[in-house]
Amino acid sequence: GRLSRADDVFFLTLSELRSGAGAPAAEIKRRRRRFERAGASPVPREVDLDAPHATSTRAGGALTGIAVSAGVGVGRARVLRAGEAPAIAAGEILVAPVLDAAYGPLLASAAGAVAEIGGLLSHGAVVARELGVPCVVDVHGATQRIRSGDIVRVDGGAGLVSVLDPEAHAADRAARALVASPLQLFHPPENHRLARESVYFNVQDPRSGLALVASAGVRRGVRGESLVALSRRTDEVLFAVDLAPARGLPEALGVGPLHVDLDPLRLRFDGRLAAHRGAFPPGPLPTLLTPRDVEVAIDLRFESTSAAIDFCQGLPDDVRLALSALGAHHIEQSGTWKGTVTIDGRALPVAGTGSRDHTWGRREWSAADWWRLFTMRLGDDVVVHALVVSARGRVVEGGFLWRDRRAERILRVQFAPRREGDVLRGLDLELTTESGEAVRIHGEVERSFTVPVDPDRRLHRHLSGRPWRLRLDENFTRYEGLGRRGHGMAEITRR
Repeated sequence: GRLSRADDVFFLTLSELRSGAGAPAAEIKRRRRRFERAGASPVPREVDLDAPHATSTRAGGALTGIAVSAGVGVGRARVLRAGEAPAIAAGEILVAPVLDAAYGPLLASAAGAVAEIGGLLSHGAVVARELGVPCVVDVHGATQRIRSGDIVRVDGGAGLVSVLDPEAHAADRAARALVASPLQLFHPPENHRLARESVYFNVQDPRSGLALVASAGVRRGVRGESLVALSRRTDEVLFAVDLAPARGLPEALGVGPLHVDLDPLRLRFDGRLAAHRGAFPPGPLPTLLTPRDVEVAIDLRFESTSAAIDFCQGLPDDVRLALSALGAHHIEQSGTWKGTVTIDGRALPVAGTGSRDHTWGRREWSAADWWRLFTMRLGDDVVVHALVVSARGRVVEGGFLWRDRRAERILRVQFAPRREGDVLRGLDLELTTESGEAVRIHGEVERSFTVPVDPDRRLHRHLSGRPWRLRLDENFTRYEGLGRRGHGMAEITRR
């Protein structure tokens, strides 16, 4: 009862503690104020009385420091000073004198971090790198020059911290607008004959030579459909289509032996596939009647290396209307696939690359004249998804470039194929981003197979050897661009 606050004990002398008499309340308050004044004093990064005054500002107004965790983060600043309760909202930029252990849990939800003191091996720097949070330390005067609520951009690769002006913030806001919220549930089916929701995956493991395409969809009445195409050899495709009631909704989607979990994303298959050798696909009847005698088990997990981007987000109303027959939303994402594929009892470890998409809305295949979709992961930090599609005569180009943890819209896609007869062997792309940058990418096709999508019901098409109204040429491609190499897909339609 002699102390008004529990931590007043730290402002008593040793003799006052031993005597138990304490100190007058006014004296304790005076000692506390002196302590707080000393704690608020800026700590010099270097002590050199003969050196000129150091500055951490470069031309353009950016603050400079030590880059300790790569990436770019943008958000509102939350400046925390000594003695304040550590708290931060998700997506904010943490600004503090030092990133000690107390701030470690906050980094998990921060878009970036800035500290006045620190180095490559300081506690906060190590935690930021482990979490993948952009971080710059040794930024002199950061807590005085940045205010809570400022829009701050942290470039953890270049060691730059910028307080954004409204125009620059608008550009960053446009980039963030492309990012879709993670989907954890499938949507309730719309009561319309064209309503459909589907997920699609492609997997390429250059080490084992495995190539995989899979999809699952659901229509009104909970009617499900799934497709799996798997290849380890250039002359063979293991294939199956299943039509069955969808199960597991809304958290997952299962159709026949194929099962997809959304959160976390996992692809499983346990059943039989039909082995097709030579030209594929044959006509619809041979495709469906070929015996499914190859036992296959698939268990793969997806780890994203880019944000999920909705191709339809932010498009002009007239463009969205033109694409509405192909779905109201089309979310794409690249990443890595890890797990096991077992074929006739032989287990193959998979550590590959690929992408996934999630589409829903009313979909009419006949509305798509053609499309060219290019997806690739160039290293661990750059992803490109570019699309050219013609829907009922309207050509639309778009996509996104994911770089420095930030998405930029692609406005123009130019595609130059290199073919041998009817077979795509390579390609060159020139992509123009919203900022005007021209990105040139070269691709060499390593493996291809064609996936049948829409059978034709007209007899003359079957008699002429063209029994499918829509086929997808899935070209697993080795890409090179932006100073990096990687793998991905070139998906090209044929009618």
